[in-house]
Amino acid sequence: MNTTTGTVIGRIVEPSAERVNDAIALHPPFPIPAPAPRNVLASGLHGAIGCDYIPSTNQLAFVEYGGNVSILNLIQPQVAVVSQGTTTLKGTWLFDCETGTLGGALNGPGDIWWEQETTTIRRMQPISGAQIVNLGAIDYNALSSASLQSLTYGSTAIVGNNDPSNQLTSGDVFAVHTNAGNFCKIQVLAYGYDMQIQWTTYKVGPRYRVLGTGYNEPEDIVVMPDGRHAFVTERTGNVLRVDLSNANRGAAQVLAAGLNAPQQLVFDALHNHLFLVE
Repeated sequence: MNTTTGTVIGRIVEPSAERVNDAIALHPPFPIPAPAPRNVLASGLHGAIGCDYIPSTNQLAFVEYGGNVSILNLIQPQVAVVSQGTTTLKGTWLFDCETGTLGGALNGPGDIWWEQETTTIRRMQPISGAQIVNLGAIDYNALSSASLQSLTYGSTAIVGNNDPSNQLTSGDVFAVHTNAGNFCKIQVLAYGYDMQIQWTTYKVGPRYRVLGTGYNEPEDIVVMPDGRHAFVTERTGNVLRVDLSNANRGAAQVLAAGLNAPQQLVFDALHNHLFLVE
């Protein structure tokens, strides 16, 4: 070090390969963790920013900087039963969960294929973008559209071999996330080359929807304990009270105006106070 200028002066020495290997052996590099899997719940939003979770309805309320108050259903609501009944799924045939019909052509409509590779090797194969999961001998009637949504689906076929490895025994239940986006539960009533099954296919509503529009650069939202009313901040200087059942900006009540870019909110329900930052 040059004490006059305060500059560190030195000479760079290239380490030998042996020294590098010794250093790695003594101090192995930290493993880089794989990125956590992401499940995209909504896309194409207009600057999603502040949000609040509503436990009673399992929803996420949030504001979009482009001017919206929106909602995200973490469990999509059931809209209708698309189809249900019992049928015989023939060996080598396809089954369409939306219509409950069978087909013989792989390029035809369908969600699952009762594949027969040999007289012994059989599998229930998801096709055309559908996904499947085996649940075992569980209560078929207790499976709701909400519980079907919570499952982890995949493209791996279910083993249906005509031997002790068979998973599709009588009473077994499996679920299908169909290529049309619906959820189907299927129970094996009688195993065989021609398999007797019962099924119910549920149609669910949209996950994301806009509740209200017309806001001026909204920053944050906090939902009151009643699950119906909320407070919203606008960067332009306002704090609003919003009825989520009639959430357009024109129907909102202005609680305060002229603030300096208010952003995050916290509601103290015990003392009926609203805290915010500017």
